Amino acid sequence: MSFQKFDGITKNIFFVMILCIGMFALEYFLLATGYFLVKFLFAMFFAIFCVSFSKYVLFNPRQISGESLIGIAGQKYHGFIITLAIIFVYGPLLTEGYYWYDDLWFYDGVKSNYGITISLSMMRPFHGLLGAMFWFVSPSNAYCIKWFSIACLLGYALMMYTWLARKSGQRFFCLIITLALSLFSPLSDHLGYSATITILPSMLAAGLSVIIFDDLFGKTYKKRWFDAILPLIASGCFIVFAFMMHQIAVPIVFLFLIIHIYFNREQVSSFFFCVSYLFFFGLCTIVYLIICKLLIAYYGVAFWERTGFVGVSDVIPKIRWFLHIVLPAAFGRTGLSFLGRLATPVKCYWHFVQYDSDLLRDIVSFVFIGSIIIVCLLFQHCRKKLIESLLMMLFIPMSFFVFLMFKENGYLTYYAIPLLSVILFFFIAAVKETILLLNKIKIYKIYMNPDRMATGILVFLICVLAFQNNVYIRQFWVETNKEGYNCLKNTLSLQTGAKRKIHIFGVLTPGQGNIYSVFAAKLALKELGFNPDDFSITTSDDEQKINVIQADTLETIKKYITPEDLQFMLANYLYDSVYLRYVCNTNDFTRLKRILTQAKLLPEDYNETVIVDLRWITPAWSDRSADEVKQATTLEEIVDANKIISCHNNIVGNIETMDYSSNMAVLHISGWAAMKKVSSKDSQISIILRGPEKILQLTGGNLDSPDVVTYTKKHRYGKCRFDYSIHLSPSEVQPGVYEVWIYIVNKKSNSKAALQWAHPLEIKLSGK
Repeated sequence: MSFQKFDGITKNIFFVMILCIGMFALEYFLLATGYFLVKFLFAMFFAIFCVSFSKYVLFNPRQISGESLIGIAGQKYHGFIITLAIIFVYGPLLTEGYYWYDDLWFYDGVKSNYGITISLSMMRPFHGLLGAMFWFVSPSNAYCIKWFSIACLLGYALMMYTWLARKSGQRFFCLIITLALSLFSPLSDHLGYSATITILPSMLAAGLSVIIFDDLFGKTYKKRWFDAILPLIASGCFIVFAFMMHQIAVPIVFLFLIIHIYFNREQVSSFFFCVSYLFFFGLCTIVYLIICKLLIAYYGVAFWERTGFVGVSDVIPKIRWFLHIVLPAAFGRTGLSFLGRLATPVKCYWHFVQYDSDLLRDIVSFVFIGSIIIVCLLFQHCRKKLIESLLMMLFIPMSFFVFLMFKENGYLTYYAIPLLSVILFFFIAAVKETILLLNKIKIYKIYMNPDRMATGILVFLICVLAFQNNVYIRQFWVETNKEGYNCLKNTLSLQTGAKRKIHIFGVLTPGQGNIYSVFAAKLALKELGFNPDDFSITTSDDEQKINVIQADTLETIKKYITPEDLQFMLANYLYDSVYLRYVCNTNDFTRLKRILTQAKLLPEDYNETVIVDLRWITPAWSDRSADEVKQATTLEEIVDANKIISCHNNIVGNIETMDYSSNMAVLHISGWAAMKKVSSKDSQISIILRGPEKILQLTGGNLDSPDVVTYTKKHRYGKCRFDYSIHLSPSEVQPGVYEVWIYIVNKKSNSKAALQWAHPLEIKLSGK
């Protein structure tokens, strides 16, 4: 064994020590005292990561098929294109400041360990630690966090290019895939949402673990055992590092494994490599669980057990959920990366998004399913490797394995970024494969070089992805989020004066708990130079109800209300143990308003209270004009509703928003409904308004957002959401008091159910 090898190892260890000390010093100045072990582990993992990233990505001397260097240092031209594209597409995030959702409490402007405690309870302690480093950030300068996230995205893109180039040698095609996987709009949901700050670093660490394991695998294959020691340690560290930052990003390793299988030209079997890595991955996962359990026990933090592991009885329902809910949602979201506002007027693609056309959505799903089939079949046809083909298909659901292992059925874009990346990779590969295949079998004559034709189409698709992502960032992540917060801040600035009571109607983001409006108000008061502790801040959905009440809030109001009223609250608010909150499930708004006013959660004296009305935000999330809204939500008169409203024994539901503006004659109703023990798939919801002279039915406002809600410990029901906005003209609607009914029909089972909403709707048309 040469002295040169020992010298190289010594240099690596020296750089790791220097970086570790530097990061630990930075943590000392930026963070509150405490959690020494968590800070030390982060500094150590970070130092190892920096050295390894430089070695394997930036200055990698390994060659591609004997042609040229694969490190970015040897591919400066492509590296420059990647960097320029990322800065151009994500540029708006570099200069605009705003908060969204959990950002409002995660970055509260206070140096504390609260975030670390919360994230440690979720077994991702580095999430809170990294967020705590930005304690000095406020909504106005939140772009500082985006700088860090975009730097991580750039590192991820360069690493992806390195991995693709190492495996394929097709440098330009590698550039195309890298740009696609780093410019499609689901990634903006991580960069724009600062509370997910560790998603991209976690993806970066997880992907690097595969690259280093590939180096380790090659050295062990050549029986260079000593040289494999450091890669073994580094690869294992990065799996643990990725888990401790954010678990849901770790499945990105399956994208890297699919790339290894698809492009592999080496003598070593891809199957053997993947199985070896998965075994190693499993061992490192156990190490991660042990470390987190020890940290939780050492610091006495209560473990946040959101859900349990799936049992045997849960396997079939979980598979159905993945096939019926997750995959269609993932196909739809990936399709929006290309189609954007051409497919839907909705600005936010964070959750399930309804296409304007069901046919278009079906076509999108068909295209992506076809892409997966084409790639796997052609791979099997050309390579004759059935097991590897099956592995690639198996890795598709495995890229969502976190939520397949747990009982919780949750889907958001940032939960599924590895799955979305896998789907996009198959699509890009299928486009090229299809063009080459059509030329080969001579279905039609291609008048230009098929490689050039494929290149032209792929470049066009990349431009579309970049354009749609940039539009998405500007219209939703920047403009929409700034509008709501600026409205809140400006109202407080103009009306506060000597008043020390603030009440907020509505929320900054539809679906948020009301407590988020309080978080936003406190941040706005800080930016205005006030002390938030000097103010009493309350919030509600409207003048009579609060849909979501935090558990600690319910505890504080006990001293203001009678035992009978407390029992009413406990009986009519369902407890959500996951998020420690109570969700409204009552129709008796008259009594509820009296209790909430008595509990000082609704204002008694409006003259002494600053009123901030954010209820305009929910309809503003869609850019439908009045005419478009009317087309989307149809209103028709029905002659006999007795048969419809008589079937009311098998339904649960809730109207979360019912706003009527008499000046603009616009009605907005949203909420959810479900039939007991009936799947939400193929269900359609309509709203029936039963007036003194006319019975009207609103249809067409169903949102494509099936979910699962627990009502009892034994039963779960699929729910469908609805959201209706319509302009009421005097020729269609007469003034008066209308009963409001939720009516749901399941086409597949032909079952029907109706639920009357206790609070009637009074319609007053302008001029009457």
